[in-house]
Amino acid sequence: MSMVHPASLAAYRAIPDIVQREAIVYRCLKNYPGSSANEIAEKVGKVETNVRSRLSDLQRAGRVKVVGKKTDAITGRRVQAYEVVP
Repeated sequence: MSMVHPASLAAYRAIPDIVQREAIVYRCLKNYPGSSANEIAEKVGKVETNVRSRLSDLQRAGRVKVVGKKTDAITGRRVQAYEVVP
C-alpha cells in the first residue's frame, strides 16, 4: 500500500463535491447498515463506481468497515456489506 503525501490528500479533500458525496454515502450507510455499494448507490441516486470510491475513502479514514458478505438485492451476487464505525 502506497502512502499518499499529506499535501495531495489535503488538495483532494478540498474538492467540495467529493466531500459532499462522501457525506451522502456515510449518512446513507448510517441509516441502512449492512448495505452493499450497489444498494447505497440506488438509495442516494449516484453511480455505483462513485459510491465504491467513497466507501474506499471512508474505509481508509476508519469511518466505515466491511462487516461481511451478503447477496445483493439488486444483482443477486455475493458482495461486501458495510457499516459505519461507531
